[in-house]
Amino acid sequence: MVNIDWRVGAIKVLYKGYLEEIYIELLKKGASFHLMKDLKRTKGGIILRHDLDTEMDSALPVAQMEHGLGIKSSYLFLVTSRFYNWYCDN
Repeated sequence: MVNIDWRVGAIKVLYKGYLEEIYIELLKKGASFHLMKDLKRTKGGIILRHDLDTEMDSALPVAQMEHGLGIKSSYLFLVTSRFYNWYCDN
């Protein structure tokens, strides 16, 4: 399992096109992408997970790019961040 922390410079990676290039190369090599919910049923391939603690604005362009390439991925939102809290009125 490879764990890549994209939090630092995620926007720069996206706009330089590196992320899209990586995805395209993986697809050319026959990689398959699966959702986290399918982890137990998946015999091979890539389970792509995005942890969103901050910079949620960067998630939509990445999700749109992945969708356009036919890539499945899971997005996990931290709902108790010190920057926002969906369960708090403030």
